[in-house]
Amino acid sequence: MKGFVFKLLIYVLVALAVLVVADYALSGWMRKVHHPNNEIWDEVMEGKVDADIIALGSSRANTAFYPPVVDSVLETSSWNLGVLGHHFQAEDLRYKMYRLHNRKPRLVVQFVDPLIFSSEKEFDRVQFLPWFWDKAFRESFRDSFGSDFFFKNAFPFVRYHSFLPWELAYDGRCTEKGFYTYEPDRKDPLNSAFKEFLAQDEDLMDRFVSFLFSLKEDGIEVVMVYPPEYKTIVYEDGQWEATRSCMDSIAKLTQTPYIDYSNMVLCSDSTNFIDVNHLNLKGAIEFSDSLSNDIRRIISMERE
Repeated sequence: MKGFVFKLLIYVLVALAVLVVADYALSGWMRKVHHPNNEIWDEVMEGKVDADIIALGSSRANTAFYPPVVDSVLETSSWNLGVLGHHFQAEDLRYKMYRLHNRKPRLVVQFVDPLIFSSEKEFDRVQFLPWFWDKAFRESFRDSFGSDFFFKNAFPFVRYHSFLPWELAYDGRCTEKGFYTYEPDRKDPLNSAFKEFLAQDEDLMDRFVSFLFSLKEDGIEVVMVYPPEYKTIVYEDGQWEATRSCMDSIAKLTQTPYIDYSNMVLCSDSTNFIDVNHLNLKGAIEFSDSLSNDIRRIISMERE
């Protein structure tokens, strides 16, 4: 019996060692794969971001904030650090890692939308896995997402289940200083596929407010931005007003300049959008020009 238990233990240890080695190899490959989130995480974790201005937000930020235009108008260096498929929890994690490996920005442009306070975690969770070998990342991931989600993604190699790594890969680089654009993924992308609603996880809202205060305490200026939406977007009854009221309240509480671009002129032109929530390159260029000029006006006023 002892011999059987000993052999079983050896088999388990060998199997675990194989999984650890396989995980290390796959994670190393994943860190360098050409995919929007992977490319941005690599730039952040390797200290490649050199920016006076950074944009934080979800995919709406990724496809709206175009650094070349911002840099040209403001004569500065900017970077888009939006997180595809995730909201404040991931934005919080990305900023922590950004500050750990890169210099402090002068300005944070914080994009907001109805789902910023969503606690949904599963979508594109694979983007985080390659960096679990980094101790600071692991600790910050657990702090941002909670212990349950951390342990769900911690077991070596098995945590990469339910996806094919090569499906992530693009033929070449797909981001430009964090900016990303893509082709519509359905036949009629400018008709809303669902009704927008305001996600209101109270804990995340409190954490977001604390985050804004912490930026200011660190001497960083902040501008909150609601990005453009195409005119056909549909909200649940009362949700458009609730979303704007929520963002207005947070801006006033934290004394943060807030600009709502959801009704700007470009929102009526379908040639500016990938779908109802995301700008294409044409729209991003026009929006970023307006945003940059507004930033210059607001920051100038703040300093007088």
